[in-house]
Amino acid sequence: EVRSGDDKRLKKYINQFEDLCSIVADETGALIKPYSIVDYKGFLIPLESYSIKLIGKVFEEMQIEMKVERGGGGMDANRLNANGIESIGIATGYSQNHSKDEYLEIDDLIKSGEMVEKIIETFN
Repeated sequence: EVRSGDDKRLKKYINQFEDLCSIVADETGALIKPYSIVDYKGFLIPLESYSIKLIGKVFEEMQIEMKVERGGGGMDANRLNANGIESIGIATGYSQNHSKDEYLEIDDLIKSGEMVEKIIETFN
């Protein structure tokens, strides 16, 4: 598995990996057929974009500190952006995500619902 927010760097790394596979195959006589599948195309939404400004307005109204950070996983936003639909991911306040100890405080869950309501009301 390979991930990068930069498509050029990702392609470069995949090519290097495939070249290395060919070298190993030549040295050992092994048959290697490397291939790659891009499950999640990376994206970058500028800070001045409508989506981020909208969320900023909602967070300010809710007195929530907004942090814009680069993500490293795959989400619906990857597929939407790849198809020309500007989209961002919004964390809901969960902790220890993707582990057996993942949890979400009830108050944060309720705030998440309120946030969605305010996003809908604010969208124009």
